[in-house]
Amino acid sequence: NHDSGTDWTNMLMFQEADLSNVTVVTQPGEVVVKDGKGTKAVSRIALFWPHMPAFDREKAEQGHGSISRYVASLYPKTEFIITHGTIVGGESYTNDIFFEAGDAMIIDIKEFRKLKLMVLGHIHKHIEGTVKKTGKEHKSSAKWVYPGSVTINNFGEVDEPKGWVEVDLLTLEYKW
Repeated sequence: NHDSGTDWTNMLMFQEADLSNVTVVTQPGEVVVKDGKGTKAVSRIALFWPHMPAFDREKAEQGHGSISRYVASLYPKTEFIITHGTIVGGESYTNDIFFEAGDAMIIDIKEFRKLKLMVLGHIHKHIEGTVKKTGKEHKSSAKWVYPGSVTINNFGEVDEPKGWVEVDLLTLEYKW
């Protein structure tokens, strides 16, 4: 979920509950993501980047020029990011029924030099792409994907494709 920017009380209650198989992240941070058991277990470090309150975003922009540059300076080696937000130059969210749509974190993927895959949550329909710089592929060939929501969240999403993506933790390739 991406509630930390809007409801700190709920997030802190979840964190204090110490629930098994639940990781609460209230600010950008690296988390070990695991899949499988025994000799077939696979793990990868992922940067979980929840929706940040506007106040924190403003502080990052004042000190670093952009929230992306700030987070990239904290985690320069990150290859896999799971976040809420929308990418610079990407499709803008056109669902006017959802009133919070305009408050997305605007993320510049190019700030993350080693990035291979960013999974975003702001837009609830399937969209994917590759980072491009002045018409050529960026060195990292970073991919981004909005996996979409599993269900319709409001009337503006009635005609949008729904579902999810599965990410292979070894290769960081994904499938719908």
